[in-house]
Formats: sequence, C-alpha cells, structure tokens
Amino acid sequence: MSRYASFLAAISAALLITIPGCGGGGGTVVSGIGGTGITTASGTITAFGSIFVNGIEFDVDSAACTIDDADHSGTACQSNLRLGMVVTVTGTVSGARGVAESVTFNGDVEGPVLGIQAPDNDTRTFTVLGTPVQIGRNSTRFDDINFDAIADGVLVEVSGFVDANGILQATFLDKKSDSAAAGDKVELKGKAVAPGGAGPGDSFTINGVVINIVPGSNGTDMSAMPGGRVGNGDTVEVKGTLTAGGEIDALRIKLRSEGMDNEGGRVSMEGLVAGFNGDLADFTVNGQRIDASGASFKPAGLQLANNLRIEVEGTVRSGVLVADKIEAED
Repeated sequence: MSRYASFLAAISAALLITIPGCGGGGGTVVSGIGGTGITTASGTITAFGSIFVNGIEFDVDSAACTIDDADHSGTACQSNLRLGMVVTVTGTVSGARGVAESVTFNGDVEGPVLGIQAPDNDTRTFTVLGTPVQIGRNSTRFDDINFDAIADGVLVEVSGFVDANGILQATFLDKKSDSAAAGDKVELKGKAVAPGGAGPGDSFTINGVVINIVPGSNGTDMSAMPGGRVGNGDTVEVKGTLTAGGEIDALRIKLRSEGMDNEGGRVSMEGLVAGFNGDLADFTVNGQRIDASGASFKPAGLQLANNLRIEVEGTVRSGVLVADKIEAED
C-alpha cells in the first residue's frame, strides 16, 4: 500500500470513532420557508416538475444552467439534474414560486472511494481524495449505484453538506466508473497547504493529497488565481487527472470564496450548523457566517446545535447572512 493510501486508510479508521449518525429521509420531500424577494437559494433538490429547492418551485426553462462546468441550459437542465444534488439558484421569487435566471451544480469531491467502514447497517464512511465522507441508506440519493454496492476503488462524485467535524454528509452520490485508474478526471476542494506559495512546476497539498501544478502552455490553467499562484491557506477548487501514485495533475485551479457572494441580496440557504458555541450571532452554515440573533425559529423554541440541519433565510450584509427566519430540516 502506498503512503498516500495508508494515510487515507488511517483517516477512515479514525472517522469510524468520531462520525455522528446522520438522520433524515431519502424520499421526495418538498419543504422549507420560501418567501417573496429571495434572489439566491442554495440547497438540495427535493422534487421535480421544474425543480424544488428550499420549498421553492423554480421554473428553469430559461435559466443558464451549469452542471459540473458544462452548459446544460434549456430542456437539458432539468434532465441532467438529480434529487439530492446541492445546487445554487438565482432568480426572482414570489411566495413558493420562482423563475430561475441561473442554476449551478458542482460536486464537492470526485475521486476513488477508500477505506470504507460500516459503523452500522445503514451508514458507510470512507474517504474520497482525503475528504471524509458519510453516506446513509435513507439520507443519500444514489445515481448508477446503490448503497450496498459502494466499495473501495469505485470512482464517485459526491455532493452534500460539511458538518461541524469536517465530514461531508452526502446528500447525493454518483458513480462515475467501477474502478478508478490513472488518467481519470477528479475534483477536490479545500484549503491549500503551500508554504511560501506554489506556481507552475510546484506542488501543494489538500487533505494530504499532492496537487501538481503542470507548467507550460498546455499545463494547469491558473487564470482564476491571483498572480497565477496558490497561496498557503487559500480555499481552492482543483480539477485534474489522477496519477498512478494517487496524486493529481491539475488541469485548472480556481480560487473559491466561502459563503454567499450576494451582498445585499435575499438568500435562502440549507445546510448544517457548525462553529456554534451558544452565540446566535456567530456560527456558520456551509462556510457562511450567520447572525440569527433577530431571527424567528420554526418550530418555536428550536435550539440550535452543531450538525443540526437547518434552512436559513435572510439578507447578506458585510459578508454576514443576517437571518430573519430559521427552520429545522428533517
């Protein structure tokens, strides 16, 4: 076993001790706050007939639709989306109906399953390119594979919510191939470990996985990185190809901002509470800082806690989502 595989197997073994159970159902559910004036909704697709996100039915027929960086606008949009995908929709909303201007889906990680563990009959834990993942028989939607067929070596794409322990709780998993091989397309997101920075010809790591920045005119596209370099601690998205040694030769590296880039806009966001220490004015959901000190809660008396799945509705002010409504999600 390579040092890379041994490292990831050790992470998976440790996660077996620390990962909490994941609740919720996998059925088609339409719920959420909804509300007039929302301009951005981020959450799982819960139903079709148009698409339903956070209880809002969005007409997507005229939307610019991007799925894993590929254009699927028009009738191809809905047919290429799946239940459980976490999408971001921009548009106009009145009550529980909306017209989408754009729909974007981009998986959280794509790569081979490694170190699969079974803490119980309905839960599996493993890593994908160093990213700890948890799937549930009844809480994850599957495409081209089922819960019982997940095995080490299968190449998958995963979408979901990162919990307070840094574990990706999968709401959607798609099988790309039965077994991963060198040259396969992969994707990884996270904070770069790049002391002194990294440019063409250099390498850095994310979650212990080595990322190679390929030099030359046909090398890694760094146009979306300030100064054409990766800084230590930058949150980046890497698309590339898998090497025989378990590294990634990057095709493109893009800087990612955490939270919602929608200053002054009305937002509806679904996700898991993290960083909560009892202060309603200071916690995060999906990396977005939340101030819920003035929010109403559903059900009344709802007590926030880390890893609670909620929907937040409010306005982004100075980078903070100031919530006026928070609802617990099953």
